Amino acid sequence: MKQTIKNKKGFTLVELVVVLVIIGIFAAIAIPSFTAYLRKQKESDAKSECKLIVASSQSAYMELYAKNRLTSVGADKKQILKMAGTGGSFQGSIFFDENEMKIQTLTYKAENGLCVKYNKDADVKYVISDDSALTPLEEYVEEYKKLMDQLYKEGKVNNWASRELLMKYMYDHGNGYMPVDSSFLKSKYFDELEDQLYWQPYYLSSKGVSGSFGSLLIATKSDGSNPNNMHGQWKAYLVYYDGKIYETGKTTTNGAGTHPEYIGVSSLATIKNPDDVHDFLISLGFRVQS
Repeated sequence: MKQTIKNKKGFTLVELVVVLVIIGIFAAIAIPSFTAYLRKQKESDAKSECKLIVASSQSAYMELYAKNRLTSVGADKKQILKMAGTGGSFQGSIFFDENEMKIQTLTYKAENGLCVKYNKDADVKYVISDDSALTPLEEYVEEYKKLMDQLYKEGKVNNWASRELLMKYMYDHGNGYMPVDSSFLKSKYFDELEDQLYWQPYYLSSKGVSGSFGSLLIATKSDGSNPNNMHGQWKAYLVYYDGKIYETGKTTTNGAGTHPEYIGVSSLATIKNPDDVHDFLISLGFRVQS
C-alpha cells in the first residue's frame, strides 16, 4: 500500500525576517517597561527604608527630649540605624526642628545604593537624590551653613558667635569632625606626617554670622575632642574652598626627615570678599593641588 508523502515547507526568509521584526518590536516595548518597573521598585524600597530611618530618628530625638538632653548635638546615628534595622547609611547630618519637635531634613543612602532626601516641609517629602551631586566635602560645608543658620535663627548663637563655638556645635551635631582622606595628601612630604588630620568648618565674614559670605574647611591635627582646642590652634595643612584643595607649600626638615609645615590661618577672619579668598590663601603660602 503506497503512502502519500506530504510536501512540508519551512519558513521562507521573508517570514523569518517578519517574525524577528515582531519579536524586536515586542522587546523594544517590554524591556524599557520592565527596566522602569525595576527602577520604580528600587526607588520604592529606598523610600521605605528612609521612612523607617525618619521614624527611628524621631524616636531617638524624643528620647533625648524626655531626658532633658535635647541639644544641637543630636542623636547617635549608629543607634538610629540599629533601631531601624536597615543596612544603609546617613549622608550628612540630621536636622531637628525644635519648635515643632520633628525631624526637619535628612539624607539617607539605602542598601541598594539610592539616596533619599527627606524634607518635612516639602510637598513631596521623600525624593530620590543623585548622591553624586555633592562631594562629601561639599555636603559637609552645606551642613555647616545650614546648622549655622539654624542656630542663629533659634537664638542659640548671636551674630558675633565665635568660630570656635560654631565648630563645637558642628563637631557635636555631626558626631565628630570629618577625617581627611589620604587621597588629599598628595605631596610626598605628607608621607612623613604621622598625625591624622581633620576637617573643621570655618565661616568667612567680617560682619558676624549674619554677614557670612561663604564657608571653607581647614585641616588641622585637632579631632575636636578637646573643647579648648576645637580649631587646632589655627595651624592648617590643607584648606578646602570652592571645590579646590589648597595644601601647604611649606616644609620643615629635621633629623627624622622633611615634613609639611602648617600655616597659621587665624588671619582668614580679615577677608571681606569671596573674590579675595584664593589670592589670600596663596599669599599665606598655600598652593592649589594639581
